[in-house]
Amino acid sequence: MISAFRAAVAWIAFGCFGILGASIDLHTRARRPSVSDTNQFDVVERTVRWDLTKTAVVVCDMWDKHHCPDATERVGELVPRMNDVIKNARRQGALIIHCPSDTMGFYKDHPGRQLAQSAPKVDTKVPLQGWCSLQGAKEPALPIDDSDGGCDGCPDCPNFRAWSRQHPGLDIVEGDAITDSAEAFYLMRQRGLTNVIVMGVHENMCVLGRPFAIRQMVAQGQNVLLMRDMTDTMYNHRKRPYVSHFVGTDLVCEHIEKYWCASITSSDFVGGPAFRFKEDRRKDVCFIVGENEYQTWETLPQFARKELDWRGFRSSWVVASPKDGDPQFKNWEAISKADLLVVSVRRRTPPSAMMQAIRAHIEAGKPVAGIRTASHAFDAKPADDGFEAWAGFDDEVFGGDYQGHYGNKPPKDPPTRVTMIPETAGSPVLNGVDNEFQSTSHLYKNRKLFRTVTPLLNGRIADGRGETEPVAWINSRDNRRAFYTSLGNPDDFANPNFRRLLLNGMLWCLDEFIAPSELKQLDYGGRWQTLKVPGTWEETSQGQLARYDGVAWYRCWAKVPTDWVNRTALLQVEAVDNAHEAYVNGRKVGSNGSFPPAYSSGLDRTGQYDLGKSALLPGAWNLIAIRVYDHDGRGGFKGRAPALICGDQAMAFAGDWQFRTGDDPSWATPDDSHPE
Repeated sequence: MISAFRAAVAWIAFGCFGILGASIDLHTRARRPSVSDTNQFDVVERTVRWDLTKTAVVVCDMWDKHHCPDATERVGELVPRMNDVIKNARRQGALIIHCPSDTMGFYKDHPGRQLAQSAPKVDTKVPLQGWCSLQGAKEPALPIDDSDGGCDGCPDCPNFRAWSRQHPGLDIVEGDAITDSAEAFYLMRQRGLTNVIVMGVHENMCVLGRPFAIRQMVAQGQNVLLMRDMTDTMYNHRKRPYVSHFVGTDLVCEHIEKYWCASITSSDFVGGPAFRFKEDRRKDVCFIVGENEYQTWETLPQFARKELDWRGFRSSWVVASPKDGDPQFKNWEAISKADLLVVSVRRRTPPSAMMQAIRAHIEAGKPVAGIRTASHAFDAKPADDGFEAWAGFDDEVFGGDYQGHYGNKPPKDPPTRVTMIPETAGSPVLNGVDNEFQSTSHLYKNRKLFRTVTPLLNGRIADGRGETEPVAWINSRDNRRAFYTSLGNPDDFANPNFRRLLLNGMLWCLDEFIAPSELKQLDYGGRWQTLKVPGTWEETSQGQLARYDGVAWYRCWAKVPTDWVNRTALLQVEAVDNAHEAYVNGRKVGSNGSFPPAYSSGLDRTGQYDLGKSALLPGAWNLIAIRVYDHDGRGGFKGRAPALICGDQAMAFAGDWQFRTGDDPSWATPDDSHPE
């Protein structure tokens, strides 16, 4: 007589599943390169119908315990919802494959383990590996730095194998499989399963790299989806890109949606809103804008999109027209929901109800940041009793004492020279800000600061006229955080120092982690920076361009020997990822691959471009410009550096090149930036 245990195995092995399958609509999200802007990805949402009897649900490394206590806690949060998803998928005919790696000894006698072992080995498109690392040809570096192991709550906790089994809150029932190897794919192939839904932890590690996980299942030609709300990362917010743990998880999900597969949420299986961890609370920043001089109705939204959105902050806008004195602010009801108010207002008197909302925010101890005219934001005469002034806003909130300005307005007058104050130079609000820079904002008079103010930056007219005035400070009055800077004209918003100062000030107000100075973000789109060639820009920018795909330009100045006069020369350019065009002194001399909309890769080809006898100027400076399009993965020079060849002479240009993201044909034309 066959035992009950062996009977269960035999019943499964003969395919007597006894379940009537069902199709399900899945709401997928992917990211594709934008047609209109090659530097961006567009979110693409589609509804697909999958037959769950042809679907495997892979549960990745949902261990009972992790060496990181925070990771263990978050897994515990995921378990109840995940178990409901698994039950629903199982009920509709999906095969559930439990993959708690390194714990097969615990399950050695389990029917589910023997089910996985019973699947015959099959030939695969590419070899299935125990681990599949970052695929440089297909994807850039991950958008987070997990080099420290990624433990967020206790970054110094020891790394050890704390797990012994899958979390007991996830049911393993008759018909489920248990494995941590290529057996998962063998089982899928045996049953003709071509769809795979991956859930579990950790998104930046095992969910991508295991033999049953995303990279390797995509490589085998499976239809793969990530369940993005049923996962987590190992990411420490003290590491690049210095965002919250949960935003780090979002960034990895975006990476997967760009380079590997689309994602879904658990709502498709159990209804309701997507799952969110209890500690995952995104903060609201409310911008109050009403001024007629400095165009902050344009510069602040651009700043929020570039600096705040991807960091997980939500922005709301309370705006009045640029008409001088207009008190009619729209959407002021958003103030009550704000974690931070950012004020850019000049002499307006809002409706009394709006002013009450502002006062309520401040009386609740919530933070406020202000730029430029915020020092006299509400100092005006109200039109009638329905509107309200607040002449003491500067003193009571920012701790300032605005007394007018010096009127130095470039280009007619000298700019303002901004310098750090030595006694407070160690403030995190100044991380990544240069010790000295210039501003075209005319200097405000603000010498009498309240005793709770910590001044950070001073300003003085560049020719030495007038007095030294504080131009940025923080205030901790009444245990409330406030940041203010009198800078903030359009030129300032183009200055990386000001943008970093404003970002840091807002982060300080919200008591968020501020990135250290040594990783100050360079403005690769707004001005020429220096990068090494050869190499990809993801690597040579120390990861600052890890999230950048699209068009960029490299430029190098070359002074060629005078004996090259009237001699034919070649420009050799090799292994540029993905397509490129080469220019010499403004003239296009060759290309490999093609740019969107008819994109094709030229990565595997070397260009030797004939310059004839007249393209170069022997004895003078010559501009070599390479326009590059990176479709995905890493962009730049993956082979040797470009070289000029003339007869038996050659000049290779390995070293520092000018680099800039974006696209402007004029960048191929020589200018006055050549060496002297």
